[in-house]
Amino acid sequence: MRQSEAVQSETIRIGGALYMVRTEIRDDPAVRASFNALAGETFGIDFEPWRRAGFWGDTYCPHVLLDGEEVVSCLAANPMRMRVFGRTELWVQLGTVMTKPSHRNRGLGRYLMERVLRLWDGRCERMMLFANDSVLDYYPKFGFVPGEETGFVLSTADASRLPDTPRRLDLSSPDDFALLAGYAGKGNPYAALECLSGAGIRIFNCMEAYRDGIWLIGEQIAVTEEDGEIFTLLDVLGEAGPPLRDIAAALAGGRRVRLGFTPADETGCTRTPCRSAPHHEKDCTLFLRGRTDSPWLFPLLAYT
Repeated sequence: MRQSEAVQSETIRIGGALYMVRTEIRDDPAVRASFNALAGETFGIDFEPWRRAGFWGDTYCPHVLLDGEEVVSCLAANPMRMRVFGRTELWVQLGTVMTKPSHRNRGLGRYLMERVLRLWDGRCERMMLFANDSVLDYYPKFGFVPGEETGFVLSTADASRLPDTPRRLDLSSPDDFALLAGYAGKGNPYAALECLSGAGIRIFNCMEAYRDGIWLIGEQIAVTEEDGEIFTLLDVLGEAGPPLRDIAAALAGGRRVRLGFTPADETGCTRTPCRSAPHHEKDCTLFLRGRTDSPWLFPLLAYT
C-alpha cells in the first residue's frame, strides 16, 4: 500500500465547479476506463494491456479529477528507488500529465501539481519530469528547473564476436513475454544509474514503444531502437556478462551506438550534452526539483 498516497476520494471546488479527486483508480473499472480513454486521446496509449498483464503496481499512482463520472485531468506520481553510482535514493518522477481540452485553462493541472508537491516535498531526494516543448515556461512556476543530461555514444570498433546469435522476442508469444518479464526485474548490470523498482515501467515501455526491438542474446535481453542511422541500445537486462561493446556490436552491425542509460564503464564512450546532440529526444526536456544536479542520462526505458 502506498501510505503517502492512499487517500480517500473527496469532492473539491476549483474555479466554482465541483470535481471529485481520486488516487486509487486501478481497481475501479468505470474510472479506469475513463482514464484510459483520456490517455488514448492525449498520448495514443492504452494502460489496459499492461494492467491485465499484472504490471500496474504501486509505483504508478495517477491522481485524477472527475467531472461527474468522467476523468478530465491527471498527474501521475511514480516513486522510484534509484541506484545512483553505488548509493540508493528515492526519486519521484511525474508523468501522464493530461487535461481534457474542454477543461483546460481552469486550474485543474495546477491543483493536481500542488497536491502532489505537498505529498512528496521533503520525502524524496528529488522530483523530476520530462516536459514537451510547448510547456517549458509552466513547470518553473512550481520550483522545477531545467536539467542538462549527458549522452553517451559507444564505439563498437574493437568489439569481439559473441558466440550467440541474437533472437528477436515476440511479445505476442506467452513464452517470450514471460521471458522478458523475468528479466525486467533483474535490471541492467552495465548501468551506473538505474531504477531498481522499474520492472513495471520497463514492461510498459516495451509493450507500448519498443516491442519490435527486444532481443535475447546469450544470457541477456537487449532493448533497442533504430531511427535511420541512429541505433539506440536502450537497456540490457540480466546478469553481468560479455563487455557492453560486444553486445552492442552484435545488434548494431558495426554502427556506433547511442546508449539509453548511463554506463558504469565509459570505455569506448563519447560524452555529449543531450540537448546539443543530433539524437536528442524532441519534446523531452528534463525538469528537476529538490536536488538539481544531473551529470548523467536518466534511463530511457524508465520514462513515464
